[in-house]
Formats: sequence, C-alpha cells, structure tokens
Amino acid sequence: MVKKVKTIIRGLFKLIYGRVNFDNNINYSTIASEIDKYDNETKSDQKYFLYSSDNCRIYTDLNENVAVIKDRIILDGHSYQQVNGKLESLKQNSVLKNGTPYFKKKINGTILNLLQGSSGENYFHFMFDILPKLWLVESKIKFEDIDYFLLNKRIDWQIKILKIIGINSNKILSAKQNRHIEATKIISVTHPWYLEGYIQEQVSNIPSWIIYELRAHFLNKYISKKNLKIFLDRSDSKFKHCKIMNNSKLINFLEKRNFQIVKPEKLSLNEQIDIFNNAQIIVGGHGAALTNIIFCKKNTNIIEFIPSSHPSRKCERISKILNLNYFKFITKDTKDDKQFPYNINVDLDELEKNLNLY
Repeated sequence: MVKKVKTIIRGLFKLIYGRVNFDNNINYSTIASEIDKYDNETKSDQKYFLYSSDNCRIYTDLNENVAVIKDRIILDGHSYQQVNGKLESLKQNSVLKNGTPYFKKKINGTILNLLQGSSGENYFHFMFDILPKLWLVESKIKFEDIDYFLLNKRIDWQIKILKIIGINSNKILSAKQNRHIEATKIISVTHPWYLEGYIQEQVSNIPSWIIYELRAHFLNKYISKKNLKIFLDRSDSKFKHCKIMNNSKLINFLEKRNFQIVKPEKLSLNEQIDIFNNAQIIVGGHGAALTNIIFCKKNTNIIEFIPSSHPSRKCERISKILNLNYFKFITKDTKDDKQFPYNINVDLDELEKNLNLY
C-alpha cells in the first residue's frame, strides 16, 4: 500500500515538474573553472573544479542522491549519487526514475551546494569532505559573495564550526526543510578525495592538504602540555556500526590503568582539540570519534579497534601524514551480523600485551 501511494505521488510530481532526463551530449551552460591551489599527491591526475549554473534547481533524497537540474536535464559535475556505499555514474541518479517528488521552493540568490547524501551529517565527513569543499570554493569565490550554504540539516555543532571559519548561521540552508529548490545560481565543487568506487576503500587517498588546513584553522593556538591516556567511548552513538560489545568491561579495564574516558560528542570542538593535542596515547573503536587524531602532536600513540575485514584505512593515512604511532588492533570479523555490523569484541588479554609496549 505504501509503495503504491509513493508511486502515485511521484507520478503527480512528474506532471507538475516534468520527467528528469539524462543527455550526455548536452552541456547546459555549466561553467567549470579549474582550481589549482591544491593538489592530491595520492592521485596526480586528479583535478578540482568549481561548477556554476544559472537558473536551475537542486533536489536531494537526503540519503544517496543529489541532483542539479536545468530544463529537465540532470547536470554532471553538480550531481552526486552514492548507491549502497559506491559512487555511481550520473545515469544511476534516482531522479531519472523517481523525479523530484517535493514542492519546489524558489530562492533568489547564489547557493553553494554542499550536499553528498547522508554522510554530510557525520563528523568525519563534515571535517574531511564539507570543510575542504569550502576551502576549495574559497580559493575562487569569497564567502560573502555566496548567499546561502546548503547542508543536509542545520546541526548545532556544524553551525558553530562554520562560524569559526567565517560563515554566519543565517546563511545556512537545511535540505531537510528544502528538499527541492530553484535558485538564481547553484555552485558545486569536486569532492576533495572521493571520486570513484566504495568510499571506505578510498579514504587512503585523502590528500595531506586537508589535514594541514584543518590544523591551520583550528590548532594554531594550542600548545601541548600534558600526556593524557584517553579512551574514546562511543557507547552513546546512534550508529550500530563498529559497536564495542564488551564496552563496560573495557572501560573498567582501562580505568584501572589510569585512562581517562572521553565521549567526544559531549565536548565542544575546542575541548576535543585540547584533549587530543595533550594525549600520549589514544584508544578507540573505528569510527568518527577518531577523526580528531588530526590534532595530535607528533609520535602520539594511536590504537584503533577494527574488525579484520573492515576496509577503512583512514587512521593509517592520517597517522602516516602526521607521524603518529598507529597500531591496528584487529578483532574478529563480524560484518555479516545484521543487528551490529562490524561489531567489536576486544580481547583484554591481548590489549594488555599491547599497552605494556607503551
């Protein structure tokens, strides 16, 4: 019944706004300007571009698809389709089948498109995808010349970070409240590092300039004075991915060894930076909580709990760039667990052996 209703609704909106089409032979007045300020040393052939189109519309399903459309033609460069974790071609964008089943809101002004599916709400992807996109754009356009910045949602911690880099909250648009927008101009930019394949397999291609920009913008006033031992507790996370199943026992184990238990989501960005920059050793399960190792001092010890078949190499990549002492603590593969995919069960005896090395 629900499926039938959705089909009827999509059909009605196709009557209102028309069917969206794909045409590989038409370039609908998209201006592409190359950005040469930054290079990706992991992919020497990668080029960054700023895309600009006038009098067009943007639609998102807030999950996997973003489409910029002009005269009922979906535009390449602007649009994004990550289906089941894999970046797909423009032909796979859902608007070609489902249309744009939300009423359109007209906005006079220039909108910077910062949408990339649901990942834009994640802390790691905000720091490594959204902020670098802004710095790419800023190398060509001043922020004050952009009327609106379009994000998935108006999330409080994101708004606070954007304010630090000079973007006022009154210029931030929520796609959740504005799923379908027509604007005077829409600007988009190349993803800083994710250009093909599965995203978890591509994090090893994160360019070093992103890390150096993050440190330059947020770390410059911090001086490390302490040698803290930190465990990153993700037990309150809404995500089931990489959940530590024996978390309580692990906390008891680490507290007896003078570890400080930290829940990063409870802290301000400045508080997190201070803790990470003052850490001697950081222990935690794979996930966004480890993002802030970018603020660690040289030779900080990092222990990441990660299931054997998990493809992500982001902590390895960051550690290599910043000369951190990284250790991958591999746990039993549980990727097929439907309730807790890639869950983690830490062998405390094995962890004891590793901690004795520090």
